[in-house]
Amino acid sequence: MSTDTEHAPASPTDLGPVVRAFMVKGVRHDGPVSGGLHWATARRGQVVFRERGLECWSWKVPYDQVEQARVEWFRSSFGKGPVLCVRTRAGVNYQFGMNPSAFWKSPDLPLAIEVTDTVHGSAARAWALRLLLIAMVGGIAALWAYRALSGG
Repeated sequence: MSTDTEHAPASPTDLGPVVRAFMVKGVRHDGPVSGGLHWATARRGQVVFRERGLECWSWKVPYDQVEQARVEWFRSSFGKGPVLCVRTRAGVNYQFGMNPSAFWKSPDLPLAIEVTDTVHGSAARAWALRLLLIAMVGGIAALWAYRALSGG
């Protein structure tokens, strides 16, 4: 994931420096931080850190409404990646799955973000999913080879 710093054009929302974290998936819900199927339909886009708040698509979260912002780690079948977890004073949780990088270390970031060592997800489950995928691809290849060699 790349980050860049630039000056935002005048907009009704905000003025000032911007840090963009590209290539994210975002979900919003009123429960605790979690993984799950809701990530399959997550919004794709970028998180923009403006002077007064962060934005992702139509979500606008003013910094004065942020109760907690932290980076946690989630393990999936594709490896471990950072998730920016933002909880508002109203109890709404935003989770932004990021590509591995250190965007949160940017000196231009106008929001204090706690970086944790918390890792969600199971290594065993991730390996089981990888093996299942390999078995499925192998089975399809074997079936294709059988049909090709048997003439049918």
